[in-house]
Amino acid sequence: MLFVGNTSISLKTVSSSSIQTRNLKRDIAIIVFGKDNSKISLQKCILPKNYSLLCRVKYYIISGEASGDLHGSHLMRALQETDPVAEFRFWGGEKMQAVGGELVTHYRDMAFMGFWEVFKNLPKIMGFFAEAKRQIGEFAPDAIILVDYAGMNMKIAKWAKSRGFKVFYYISPKVW
Repeated sequence: MLFVGNTSISLKTVSSSSIQTRNLKRDIAIIVFGKDNSKISLQKCILPKNYSLLCRVKYYIISGEASGDLHGSHLMRALQETDPVAEFRFWGGEKMQAVGGELVTHYRDMAFMGFWEVFKNLPKIMGFFAEAKRQIGEFAPDAIILVDYAGMNMKIAKWAKSRGFKVFYYISPKVW
């Protein structure tokens, strides 16, 4: 946890000796160094009018249905209250899109019902997994939040966890 003024930022666990800041007019860059003193990340931060330092936390959210879109939008609003400069990239729908961020895949595009529909669209479904992995790798989020949608999200969670991403399940799949 990093504290600047009265604002807490939970981007990464760092010691105060491993952080350097430099002013860039109204923007501030925080450079985090590893134990061997190599640069491991650069976080662009914004200095708002109240002069509290707020670092942009990147969230990648996957919701594959209308109910997840609703719950995801509520979660995004709550995150924005504590982190007004949060950056969202997500799979969801109109409700999440109304909150803000980048909608990369609409849940309608992933809706397949019944054995035959799933079977004939299997290459497309497998493409969704590959696309999600590619997008997550490029976006490099600070947190991946999965909303229900167990068929895809359990596989994404396993993959992301194995690559060191922080994964959170919001409304976990139901156990029957």
